[in-house]
Amino acid sequence: MKKGSIGLLVRWLMSAAALVAMQPAHAQLGLPTQNLQVGCGWMLAFDPTRTGLGNTAFPEINARYWIAVVSDTAPAGSRLRIQGQYPDARYSAFHVHDGNLFVFEAISDNELVPDPGSANRNLDRTRRDDQVPVGGSYTAYVRINAAVPAVRETNTLYRPKPGALDAKVKKRTALAYRTYLPVGGNEGGAPLPTLTLETPSGPKSLPNAADAAVCASIQKQFHTDGSALPVSLTPPVIPPAMPVFVKFDDTVLAAAGLGVGYNPHNGFLALKSDRDYADFLLVRGKLPSYTTQDQPQPTPLVRYWSLCQYGAASTRVYACIADQQLKLDAEGYYNIVISRDWMRPVLLPAQYDWLPWGTEKQGAVTIRELLAHPSFAKSIEKSSASQTAADRGEYMPLATYCSQAVLAAAAGTPGAGTGDAFAACRASRQGLLSSLLPLPVLGTLPPIPPLL
Repeated sequence: MKKGSIGLLVRWLMSAAALVAMQPAHAQLGLPTQNLQVGCGWMLAFDPTRTGLGNTAFPEINARYWIAVVSDTAPAGSRLRIQGQYPDARYSAFHVHDGNLFVFEAISDNELVPDPGSANRNLDRTRRDDQVPVGGSYTAYVRINAAVPAVRETNTLYRPKPGALDAKVKKRTALAYRTYLPVGGNEGGAPLPTLTLETPSGPKSLPNAADAAVCASIQKQFHTDGSALPVSLTPPVIPPAMPVFVKFDDTVLAAAGLGVGYNPHNGFLALKSDRDYADFLLVRGKLPSYTTQDQPQPTPLVRYWSLCQYGAASTRVYACIADQQLKLDAEGYYNIVISRDWMRPVLLPAQYDWLPWGTEKQGAVTIRELLAHPSFAKSIEKSSASQTAADRGEYMPLATYCSQAVLAAAAGTPGAGTGDAFAACRASRQGLLSSLLPLPVLGTLPPIPPLL
């Protein structure tokens, strides 16, 4: 870690720890505490088409998220067997968590070796063979309370042995299953994987009938609209008047023991904003090539890309736009306008995309890069938190506030492109701020990241 970032990260962690502690109960599986004999089968934790189902902890609208739970009393030598089919989805993966949903490990679809006689269309992190049909089968495992061996077993994840001081619920094992942009229903046209707990005394299926009451209590925790916190603890406390995207450093998250539902396959950029600063928030950047793009590069740079608008206090998602939905200008840049309007403002030219702000005064804008290819040297994953803009180059998104009048005039200038309009908005904002008093230093703190 670079020396200049230590103080900033310490301040961030203090705020982040407070936020995690105040998250709604369903964001952590800390309740109920009664005994779980074997475990619970799949419980759908987020689906934006269902009112009140898990809209908290910064979910992605295009993702679906299930959770299964294994009891803390699983005997030594137990493992969870996962038998499934590759879905028709942009991405699918399994993530192993403790009972409070803090992540240990993850395995993505391209890493799952198919069963004999089946095939996996995912060639690597971003490439796939569309000639291979979906629906091939695989078998994976989670070793319960086991150390990672020097040579890993095929298709196997490891849930470390709990600490001596860990609470009962934290000692549970939670397995998350995600699909992004599924086709043919949330499951991507394939049945949810079958779960079997293999113990020294024999196999036990999940869900287990003896655990029905506990599982129902856990399931109930996911059914909430997510009420706003008393105050917005999402850093920075005062959003900067010139918005800047910062990278969330997952190594800091892991070291602090934070990260409810965190997906380690994602690289995150985020900024916190305030709708009272101006009519519009503009975001402009170069879109990396992605899997299934109409005219893909030989090696797409990322599996998936998206930008989402959240409420900073409630952590609920209001809108997302995925890579395949973006309008790109001649240079391959996207131009997204976020405003408090409930419908797209009529003054916006056709080449702009638009997202609603939502009901909260302070928002959090997040960019995800999912499974960046190792050859993508300018990915979020490979950039440093202290000099993200320099590391990312043309792929670093820019943001600025802008008034309706300035954007309308700039966009309507003959011969002006979207880049010219963005520059005009930024110049007008800088001119306004130069006449104001210095802003609080808290405006430089990075925002807390999305988790799902």
